[in-house]
Parts: sequence; structure tokens; C-alpha cells
Amino acid sequence: MLTVDGWLGPIMGSKLWIDFSDEMKFDKAMEQLYFELTAKGVQVMSTKESNSGLVSMDVDSICEWLVGLQLDESIVTTFRQNCVTGEDLVALTEEDLMGDDFKISQFKTKKILRKRDEILSELSTGVSPSTPKIISNSSPTITPRRTESQTKSARPKVIFGPPKDHGTSSWTVGVVGKKGNNPGEFNCPLGMAWAPSGRLLVADTNNSRIQILNTDFRCVDMIILPPTGTFPQPFIPWDIAISHNSLYFVYDAGNKQIIVLNDNKEIIRTICKGENLWSIALMGDKILATDRGGHRLTAFTTTGEKIAEIKGDEVQVGRFESPRSVAVTNNNEIVMSHNHGINIYNSDLKFVSSFGSESCGGPQLCDPTGVCIDKRNNIYVCDRGNNRVIRVTEKREFAVVPTEIVDPEFIAISDGKTTRIAITQTWGYNHVALVLKTRKSSKKIRSEEITSPVPPEK
Repeated sequence: MLTVDGWLGPIMGSKLWIDFSDEMKFDKAMEQLYFELTAKGVQVMSTKESNSGLVSMDVDSICEWLVGLQLDESIVTTFRQNCVTGEDLVALTEEDLMGDDFKISQFKTKKILRKRDEILSELSTGVSPSTPKIISNSSPTITPRRTESQTKSARPKVIFGPPKDHGTSSWTVGVVGKKGNNPGEFNCPLGMAWAPSGRLLVADTNNSRIQILNTDFRCVDMIILPPTGTFPQPFIPWDIAISHNSLYFVYDAGNKQIIVLNDNKEIIRTICKGENLWSIALMGDKILATDRGGHRLTAFTTTGEKIAEIKGDEVQVGRFESPRSVAVTNNNEIVMSHNHGINIYNSDLKFVSSFGSESCGGPQLCDPTGVCIDKRNNIYVCDRGNNRVIRVTEKREFAVVPTEIVDPEFIAISDGKTTRIAITQTWGYNHVALVLKTRKSSKKIRSEEITSPVPPEK
């Protein structure tokens, strides 16, 4: 505490004045302030208490905060795969973020830690923090950004009763689920697969389970793995593929491995350990997998041995960044979405063609995500940045599937008398959108179990 004299003395009188102008003596000045305030009976917030707002943030909130920092989506994905909560964020160091688990550049690491420290500083000094900025109605995508009113106006319209006529076929659109942990409720649903029985398996990622929906879209079973102590980290199902002999291949992002299960939900083996993957698909006796952060498309055997690999920044033709979903056509061509469009490869991972980017012609895709193939070899793409699903024929004819769905993420299709397309709406919606298509002569689809969409979670 300083003694004030001269003309300032009569003005200040006996008021407390502590000098914070010298950076080198800042810590000492803070100690003085703490001592003076506590001596006068003023309750001072401890560091632990000041951090409580940040510590209480869950994985979704942390990811939304990262989106607000305009960071690459691959970073957001890595944080989600590592299940980083606010408590974890407080403890993270520069070495952690630049290490093997995150592999974030030094510049972006410093940005994350600087913004985190700003929050802690604002909270500890009692200033109402302007961060973290939670974009409650936005998905983790860089472009385009929508306001709350735009998002609300773009929500999917649910059609009941007689399906709406769209020419040669009829369509019904609806959603199942909402945020929660009860059967039929989801917390970050991602990859899906249709079983030969007609049931739909959904990776209910943040609930650490796979939900199995019957043909009426009721949850009739779950896969909850593993028993305590089986794996070092919690089971976080990310994507699912089903083989012709009904083996389930599940990518577990929590333990960075693929778990192979039989139809009785028994673990047969775990493979591809340590692989940081996004999407998986099966092609005969091969597993195809994308690695967003590593910009890779890799082929493994079904026992986990690496067969072939291409890296998007090392190829001369068909360069790509941040690959997303992968699917296989009926003639064993590989379809992969990435930041700039869709690439197609032959079974040996040799580039064949691409579409969706500015240089390829046709409709321009913005942040394409999920891809899947129907029995006619049509490619379905979740064009997430444009809030639509498009269908592309073998002749490269394009059509927009009439879904009016916002932020489509993963997609799966089941062909039969009724074509059933399932689409996860993940970031803020937490439900599965269903697009059901029938021929005019077919029996109309039951829609009692399809509920109206819920607003995005805030």
C-alpha cells in the first residue's frame, strides 16, 4: 500500500491504493490486495471457485466453444473423441495439445490456451466473462454460419398422413429421438448401419452405447460395452459397419480401436488399436477407414493388418483434406467425402474421379459429410453446409432428396419395397431423421412412431 502525499493526499484521504502499474511486482500487489480485503472481512473468491463455471462445462459445450474460436473442425473432432470436459481443459498443457493425442499445431495450441486463460482470468477477477461463447444453435462447421433465427426457420418439416407426392415416388420425412439417456433418446448420435433383419443400429456416442431400432423405429435393444475394466477408457461408439455374415464392426473412439462383435453382442476381437479414425466401411474382406486429422484413407484386413494407404497431401491427382465418410459401391468402387467434395477410387485405392468441388462441375458441395450407396449404385451425400442431401447416379446426374433437413451428419440406406434413409442430426439436435420412400402402389408408411423435431439443445 502506498502513502499518498501532495495534492492527491487530501483527495484520497485514507482510501486504499495499491499500485498495479509495475508488471514485475504484479503478484506482490495481488497478495497485498488479498490481504487488505480479507482483513476487512471481504470474502474473496478462490481460484477453485472461480474456475467452477469452466470446470462444469461438458464435452458438447467445450466443442461449441472451440467452434466459436473459428478453429478447424478436425480440432473440434479430436477434442470430442478425447471426451475433453471443462475440468480437462483447465488441466491441459501446451505439451498435451501438441502431443500424440491431439497433434495440434503450436500456433493453434497457443490460441486455445490463451483463450482458456482469459476465461480463468476474467472469472478470478470477478469480471463477467465474455467467453466461452457458446453458439447454441450452430454445428461445428466453419461455413456457412447461421443465426438463431435462420436455424429455426430451416428446421425440417415433418409430414404425416398421406406422404407428399414428389413425382414417381412418395416420401415421408420425420425424426425419432431427442436429447437424453433413456431408450429412444440420444446424446450425439453419429454413425449408423442397417442390419439384414431391417433393424437400424445407431452409435449413441456420448451415451456410450449403440441403440438398435426395429422397423417401427422403437428402441428394442442396446449394445453397451464393455464391462468395467475390459478397456482402459470408456466405450465411445463412433461408426458402425455390418458384414455379410452379420459381424458388427464398431469404431470405439474412446480407446481408438475397432471392436468386432457377433450377432449375440459378444466381443470376438479388437483390431486397429491406436488408430484415430472417423468413418469405416467394409469391402469384402477389407476394412476401409478415414482419418480426418491425418488426412488418410486406409485399407485394413478384417483382422486389422494395414494393406494400403493414401494421404491427401501426398498424391498428385485427387488431393484431399480432412476426409469424412467412406462407402463402397456395388462394383467395389470406394466413395469418400472430404472438405472439398467427393473422391472415387478403385478397389486398390487408385484415384478414379471426383465431383462436388469447383473444378469438377455439377453442384458445389459445402462441407460434405456422410455418404452411402443404394442397390442401384446411386450415391447419397449429406451436403451439410447447404442443409441438403443429394443423390448422384452413375451417370453423374444430380438430384436433391426432398428432406429439408438441417446439418445432416451420417447417412445410411436400406433398400426394399420401402427405401429407408436414416440421417443423424447431431450437433444441437440429437435425433435421427428418417426419409422413407415408397412407390405409389406400395402400402403407405406407418408414421405413428415418428415425432416432430425438437429445437436444438442450448
